[in-house]
Amino acid sequence: MSLPKDVKVEQITQIEGIGDTLTSTEDTIETKASDCIAQVSSDTLSTTQLIASLQKNDDVVACEPNYIYHINSYNDPYYNYQWGVNPSSSISSSQQSDIGLTNISSNVASNNVVVVMDTGINYNHEDLTGRVLTRYNYNAFTNTYGGLDDNGHGTHCAGTIAANANNGKGITGITSLTSLISVKTMDSDGYGSSSELLAGLKYVQNLVRSGVAIKAINMSFGGFGYSSYILSAINTLGESGV
Repeated sequence: MSLPKDVKVEQITQIEGIGDTLTSTEDTIETKASDCIAQVSSDTLSTTQLIASLQKNDDVVACEPNYIYHINSYNDPYYNYQWGVNPSSSISSSQQSDIGLTNISSNVASNNVVVVMDTGINYNHEDLTGRVLTRYNYNAFTNTYGGLDDNGHGTHCAGTIAANANNGKGITGITSLTSLISVKTMDSDGYGSSSELLAGLKYVQNLVRSGVAIKAINMSFGGFGYSSYILSAINTLGESGV
């Protein structure tokens, strides 16, 4: 739920008429909706009942479920063959030029940073040597620095973006000049919730404010829940140049 900046979550954790005391966490993330987003849970109410009860409180600006998201994976045997960045692939040079594939690596500044918000990155991978800014890696599940991949999906995404070129190993990234930061918001099974995503986005906001030259965030996952909070946080980052 979101609250006005002058209202504390402790003021609404007791639901009137029900006697149910909520457990909660409170955090601040830059969104268009509010200065405060709190996650609350109940031992006795369903999600629908809890939202309905909270919406009766005049101090609650809005509330929504803690949606679950998941990575998108494929089992096609040739999925990892990257025809899009291979000049000798089946698409013509004019088609490559039309979609911006020719000389793409040389068009990206070396100080640009891409955040991979996923299952983490295996920053020890031989094809990602020197690409990952490990001092900035973050794990939203533990709220600690880290972000090592325990699934593989995030590393796959990282390689597609910035795997080292001309090293005789693995694949060639879209740009070998971009640095990467791992923000782990998906677990080893490829699942994460709105809470982890918002924590990850808040962390990215803090990095941008500290001067880290983040130009893009890769978020290769999906789900059926629409979160206005996540959208608002993303839009705020967009307005700051990401």
